[in-house]
Amino acid sequence: MNNYRVAIIDIVIIILLGIGAYSGYKKGFLLEFAGLVAFILAIVLGFKLLHFSIGLLSTYFESLGPLIPLIAFIIIFVGVIFLVNTLVKLFKSILDKTILGNVDQLAGAVFGAFKWALGASIILWIIAILDVELPLSFVEGSLMIPMVEPIAPQIGVLLSKIIPSINEMFYDIKDMFGEEEA
Repeated sequence: MNNYRVAIIDIVIIILLGIGAYSGYKKGFLLEFAGLVAFILAIVLGFKLLHFSIGLLSTYFESLGPLIPLIAFIIIFVGVIFLVNTLVKLFKSILDKTILGNVDQLAGAVFGAFKWALGASIILWIIAILDVELPLSFVEGSLMIPMVEPIAPQIGVLLSKIIPSINEMFYDIKDMFGEEEA
């Protein structure tokens, strides 16, 4: 008889992956992915259009003074997310009426589970950077940690190859936490 004992962290990670998969299934891949793209696009456009929008708002709302940049960014950010989500929901309503609607839901479950695995990996990465040791009873014999833990660092390496300036951001974050080497 096998005396295998499931590690507590494995149960936590499996629950998180289940939540992610269920959420992704309900939303579908298109909405899950579009949400991520909309967030990134909103940040990029928020900064790219900030100068223009500050000038525009300053003309009409001079009394807001130092709040104008924040308000301008928020308007662009919310506007981009709203616009992208509206267009994607319109497209998704058409897609759901076809056989591809089921494929979208299954792909959404996989993508949702991956997003939550990435989140768990980021948390484990931060714990490692902070040199926090989880209780042995919590992690002993874990099968999930070796699978989930490397996801965020590997994506970080991939992103730093695609966008070299991200490397600088990683070093800044590690410096904030007192980590000396990358």
